[in-house]
Amino acid sequence: NNDKNQDYVAYAQLESRVCVMLFQVRAGKIVGRESYNISEGGSEAAEDILKAFMLQYYSGSAEVPKEIYLSESFEDVPLYAEWLTRLMGYKVQVTVPVRGEKRRMIELVERNAKEYILKFQEKIEQDNRYRSESEQELRDLLGMPENLSLRRIEAYDISNIGGVYTVGSMVVFEDGKKKRSDYRRYRVKSIIGQNDYGAMQEVLFRRFRRGLEEQKIALETGVETMKFSNFPDLILIDGGKGHVNAVLEVLGALNLYIPVAGMVKDDFHRTDDLYYEETLCGLKEKRQAFRFVSEIQEEVHRFAIEYHRSLRSKEMTQSLLDEIEGIGPKRRAALLKHFKSIEAIKEADVEALSQVKGMSKSAAESVYQFFYKKSENSDSVIS
Repeated sequence: NNDKNQDYVAYAQLESRVCVMLFQVRAGKIVGRESYNISEGGSEAAEDILKAFMLQYYSGSAEVPKEIYLSESFEDVPLYAEWLTRLMGYKVQVTVPVRGEKRRMIELVERNAKEYILKFQEKIEQDNRYRSESEQELRDLLGMPENLSLRRIEAYDISNIGGVYTVGSMVVFEDGKKKRSDYRRYRVKSIIGQNDYGAMQEVLFRRFRRGLEEQKIALETGVETMKFSNFPDLILIDGGKGHVNAVLEVLGALNLYIPVAGMVKDDFHRTDDLYYEETLCGLKEKRQAFRFVSEIQEEVHRFAIEYHRSLRSKEMTQSLLDEIEGIGPKRRAALLKHFKSIEAIKEADVEALSQVKGMSKSAAESVYQFFYKKSENSDSVIS
C-alpha cells in the first residue's frame, strides 16, 4: 500500500539446481515476476549467485527502481548500491530486510522460487536442452567455430505503412531466452518514404554508435553503463540479401565485425531460411535452429508492429483533439490523462468534461459539440 517502485530478489536451491526469482513492484503493486535458472549453481555460495545476478540483470536494464531488497546479505552490498546509483543518476538503495512487510515479501519470493524448481524442473531441463541444441545447430549451420559463443543474439525489424511512421525494433535473446530489459525501439528520423534499407541502416548506426560511445566513456572513467555497450555475438535481420548488405555497410563504417544473417520469409510471411555470407543456409534441415529462429523472427516483428500501432494511434488521437477549438496541448494532455482514451472522451457529457483540470465550461462544450456533430454526420451517412 504505497506508491513506490521496488524489486525483491531471492533464490532457492534444490540439489544442483538454483532459481533466482525477482518480483517487480511498481506504484505499490506487484506487476510481474521473473525467474532465472542456474543448472549447475549448487556449488556456488548464495552471495556469489546474487552478485552475479545483480551484475547481469541490472547492468543492461533501462529501468532500475530506487529500492532493491535481497534475501541474503553479502559484503559488497553498499558497493553495488553505489554502482547502481552512478549508473542511473539517482540514489538506489540495496538492502536485506530482517522484519516487517518487506521481510514477508522476500519470504514470499523465496517460496515462489522453491515452488518453481519443484514444479517446473522437468520443463527447465527440456528448455536447457533445447537452448543448447538450438545454439549448436545454428553455429553448425553458419559454419562458426566451436569456440565462438552465440550467447547474445540481437534481431532487428522495420515497420511502416507506405513509408509513414517508420519505426525499428531491436529484441535480444541471451542464452536462448528473451531478455526484455534490453529491447529497444527506434523512430526513424532521417529516412523519408519507403526505404527499408535506409531505415535499417539508421537504426543499426544509432544503436552501435551509442554502444561505442559508452565503451569509450567506460575506458575513460571506469564506469560501465552497459545499456548499449554490450554487443551481440550475432545479428539477425528481418530480410534477405539487401538488408544484410545494408547492415554490413554500417558495421564496416564503424569498424565493427559482428556476424550478420538475414531471416528470409516465404510467400506466406513465415520463416523460410537464413541468408549468411552470400548464400542461403538450408535452415529447415536443422529442426531446433529453425524453431529458434522462427521464434526470434516472430518476436522482433511483433515488437515492431506493436510500436508502430501505438505511434499511429497516439498521433491520430492527438490530431483529432487538435481540431477542436479551444483545446491546446495542455488541455489535450489533461483530457487524455483523465479519460485514458479517445473513446471515453467521446462518450463524456459536458459536466464530466468540465471536471477535468484546466477545462472551462466553454472548452467542455466545444469538445462535446465536436464529437456530437461527428456522430450526427456519421449517422446520416449510414442512413
